Amino acid sequence: MKISMLRKAFIFLRNTALGLGSVLAVLAAVELCARGLWGRPSLAPLPQGFQYNYTDTLTPFFKPAERLPGGYVLYKSARVGAAPETFVMPKLAGDYRIMIIGGSVAVPIGEFRQFWPIVEKLFGPRHRVELITCGMPGYDSGQSLDVLHRILRYKPNLIIDMDGNNEYGRTEMTPLQIRLYLADRAMSRLWIYRGFKKLIRAHLDAWDAGTPVPAGTTELNFERNLRSIVQLCRSHGVRIVLCTLPANLRDMPPMARAPRWSDRVFFMAMQAYQARDNSRAAALFNAYLGKHPTNPAAHYYLGRTLERLRHPREAVRQYDLAADWDKPGSRTPPDRNADIRRIARREGVPLADLARLLGSWAKLPGAPGDSLFFDNCHVWAAGNPILLQDILSAAFPKNQKLKVTAKEPSSWLPRPFPTVHMLLAAAGEITLPVANQGENLSEVSIELMRRAYRANPRLFMRTLMAPKTVLKKSLWPWDPGTVERMMRQWPFILSVAGEMFRREGRYKQALFCAKRSLKLAPGGEEALLVKALALNRLGQQARARAILRRLVRAHPDQRDILLWAKTIGA
Repeated sequence: MKISMLRKAFIFLRNTALGLGSVLAVLAAVELCARGLWGRPSLAPLPQGFQYNYTDTLTPFFKPAERLPGGYVLYKSARVGAAPETFVMPKLAGDYRIMIIGGSVAVPIGEFRQFWPIVEKLFGPRHRVELITCGMPGYDSGQSLDVLHRILRYKPNLIIDMDGNNEYGRTEMTPLQIRLYLADRAMSRLWIYRGFKKLIRAHLDAWDAGTPVPAGTTELNFERNLRSIVQLCRSHGVRIVLCTLPANLRDMPPMARAPRWSDRVFFMAMQAYQARDNSRAAALFNAYLGKHPTNPAAHYYLGRTLERLRHPREAVRQYDLAADWDKPGSRTPPDRNADIRRIARREGVPLADLARLLGSWAKLPGAPGDSLFFDNCHVWAAGNPILLQDILSAAFPKNQKLKVTAKEPSSWLPRPFPTVHMLLAAAGEITLPVANQGENLSEVSIELMRRAYRANPRLFMRTLMAPKTVLKKSLWPWDPGTVERMMRQWPFILSVAGEMFRREGRYKQALFCAKRSLKLAPGGEEALLVKALALNRLGQQARARAILRRLVRAHPDQRDILLWAKTIGA
């Protein structure tokens, strides 16, 4: 009796569901026909970076491109933004295949072929060695784990893991959640679907770029991902080397943009620092850190001040603290490198301590700077063979031929300096969607612009004034909206360039940039502030005070403007 009733209930529910589904399908078909006759609403654009960070992960990393004689297949990189790599499957007998995973720092090692002498030392000239980079700019450890799952089928002998940058606490999505998100987006044009949308809303809310990540979650996820990478390689019998990642600690300010300039003590400390009143600046930075011990900018500029006062050990300690508190950030801080060392020791896998190696080469020992780095975490091209040599030395410790000498290469810093690339890096840094960005100009961008201008002033100004052509040729192919986004930000970029000129004491150029910015976007507070400060130093104090009074009336809650007005006497 019970079985019969259960069977009847099941049949009733099944028929009801089928009937309801049929009705919905008919209504949806009718609506689609109506949409075809009268048009249908366009889809909203995908969130910034969604395709690169999520949708593309559903595709293979490599794809077959050509069938070769003997049953071999040529494979090529399949993802936009990946380095153009090729190899054959099945792997040729005697080949040794090395694959690199990680973020953008894992890409250059595969681009430059100066490493062949190093490989010959290890394997001999008769052996064929493949170095295939699977690094992707902006990828974090979770995305590297996904890449590893996809590339182990290509039979690598050695995996080089270069994770530690880009750990922003990105919300991860499973393949099912990604597909549900895309399906929801495609079907949201149907009113009949929107009525039932709440039924699957719980699955679709998994991805939300604005959701804050709980404290400590980022580091826990990083350790979990790194251990999973090690265990996955071990389960497939593949050798793996973990790498600590070096970072530019000395010559790159923190990337975090808290509203620092609105604090009077920090404001006065920065004025003393820029005036090279080092003793006063050190006292003020220490006073500020007494109330705000986790502020990365205060630690960084205190380090620069202590270095001027010839206290190198204390300066290095402040640089380390600045990097540790600078979160989110695209470079690996010292405390994360300590985690990588600990994981390698506990998992019993080789470690290439690149951070310690470059720290020993730095002009200020322990704090690498511009002589080794292009920006905040990417070494100059000449350093890639040496980094690879240190990695292979860790992978094959018994081979004494690969011992790396602790001597800084004199050829690392290139001539001429890549001015346009540096300016675009500065501009790209400004366009990152960070809250409260307008309250203080980006110190990272100002530093990048300063270095670019000093290398080639004429090229710098030409690029700054006519950016669109250069942008289209030089920007990243995996984000097609970058050019438009940067052009929308160009007035602010000009104001940052003006602030750089003001700090360099080039007040006419600062005034020129501010006027150009105001022509593109009248009333911009950053450009007006730069204009006022430049006019004040050019002897036009009355005009400067008038602009500052106008800024104070328009922005009475901006304490940095109030402090500048008080300093100049407006």
